[in-house]
Amino acid sequence: MKVAEIQKSIIDQIRTLEDPQLLKAIQSLIAASKTEEKYQLNEEQKKSVEISRKQIENGEYKDQKEFMTEVRSWLKEK
Repeated sequence: MKVAEIQKSIIDQIRTLEDPQLLKAIQSLIAASKTEEKYQLNEEQKKSVEISRKQIENGEYKDQKEFMTEVRSWLKEK
């Protein structure tokens, strides 16, 4: 599907919407996509992201399945 076709399809669908919350959510998504700078990080946050990236590179992370197993086990102990 070409961009113009997608745009037309979206516009057609939006025209039929009557839910103000959904329309506001769509408006927010569009506004966010136009923002040049998505996030402003301070130095501490940047360092934290860098540390996290290095941990991932070194395999020092848990996938969601492993994490959820640990959480369920922990909750059973409580």
